[in-house]
Amino acid sequence: SLKPFFNQNAYYKSDFPCLIDNSGQYLLHVFKEGQRIPSTLLQQIKTSHSNRGVISYTDYNEGQKQNMLFYYKYIDSYKAYIGIGLNKAEVLEGISLNRTILIIIVILASLILFFAINFTLKQIIRAIDKINVAVKSLSIGKSANKIEYKNNDEIGQIVNSTNSLIDSLKDKADFANEIGKNNLDAGFNTLGDQDLLGNSLLNMRQSLKQANSEEAKRKQEDELRNWTTSGLAKFGEILRQNNNNLNKLADNVIQNLVNYLDANQGGLFIYNDDDPEKVHLELISAFAYNRKKFIEKRIPLGEGLVGTCAVEKETIYLKEIPTDYIRITSGLGEAVPTSLLIVPLKLEDSIFGAIEIASFKEFSVNEIEFVE
Repeated sequence: SLKPFFNQNAYYKSDFPCLIDNSGQYLLHVFKEGQRIPSTLLQQIKTSHSNRGVISYTDYNEGQKQNMLFYYKYIDSYKAYIGIGLNKAEVLEGISLNRTILIIIVILASLILFFAINFTLKQIIRAIDKINVAVKSLSIGKSANKIEYKNNDEIGQIVNSTNSLIDSLKDKADFANEIGKNNLDAGFNTLGDQDLLGNSLLNMRQSLKQANSEEAKRKQEDELRNWTTSGLAKFGEILRQNNNNLNKLADNVIQNLVNYLDANQGGLFIYNDDDPEKVHLELISAFAYNRKKFIEKRIPLGEGLVGTCAVEKETIYLKEIPTDYIRITSGLGEAVPTSLLIVPLKLEDSIFGAIEIASFKEFSVNEIEFVE
């Protein structure tokens, strides 16, 4: 009943199990049944004083020497040893194959690792070279191209920081160029409160804006001062001429004053007290739209705006004028002026008349002071 189990090999081609009695005879073996095991092997088994173990011995198969291992165990119920002999060559053959496979695997893994490391290092080295080139360019004040690197590793973080620096310096350079072109309203955003260069550029722009504003203000003041100085010289010369003819002098004054102020209409009133009972202001010259107006007009003291100005001896300046008070007449029709300026002609506390000027534009403080 045990034979079927002893007729098949266990692990290798020649490792058939066997059953051996105490005399060393094969009770069961697919090939050696009835034969005896080598005497040296039996002697070692007997002298081992152990019911189980492994013994190394030499055997011959077809005249060829074989190094063998014999594993055994004593079975009391059979009064025999169950054992199996293994050929070391067969065992080592499998180990050798595994070793060869292992060596091949190690070599392939080493090659893959080498190429992987080489590929990765090349990418890193190329990125570092590009970073080095960019930083060198920036260090000598030149612009640099942005670096392409897709991996989000430590090198990628350095690349991103370098690209941010390149963009930031380019924006600052563009902004500085716009300031150089006097485009002080060019858009620019700093990187934050810690952006030293960006905030310095903004401070520089603010200083330039302030300087330009002060320069424009100074220029305007100079223009107004020159305008006033030239006007005073002009009218000083007019007053020196024709001072023996009041009507002609009045015509020259009111005509030149209307033109110099770029106004539209004007009149010059003279204080008349020939009749103490009827003291009044008499219009002796009127000028509008580059032509003299031949009209007669008498205003009692204290009546109307001109009369009130003469009595109070103070300038009257209106920007809302009653529609029935005065109208500017031209070839295109009549219209109510935008502003009306009435200045008394006085010397200390003595009143000598008044000047009335109407315009479609408002008078500036400087123009009012000039007329006064």
